Amino acid sequence: MSTALLALSGNDQLATPRQHLLQGINDDDLSELLKKVVGREFARGGLEDIISVILDVIAKDPASASANGDGSSVARATASVKIEQGHGNSIQQHCE
Repeated sequence: MSTALLALSGNDQLATPRQHLLQGINDDDLSELLKKVVGREFARGGLEDIISVILDVIAKDPASASANGDGSSVARATASVKIEQGHGNSIQQHCE
């Protein structure tokens, strides 16, 4: 399945068939695919790109906004990152 998805990636003309294939995968298999794909080795720039996309998806997800009931989770996370950067700590150091 991941081979087919990869073959349909990187070409805007194949975005719709890839999306249809993704929609046909059950939730458990989709979660496993995400773990498998993210678990691969990537150069630093690739990891930053992946994290940026995932964070954008989380920020847009109504379920993540309603988890706190007020949609303020993104604002709190942004403030937390700014505070950490102000103290000279990197996110990487914070996560280790």
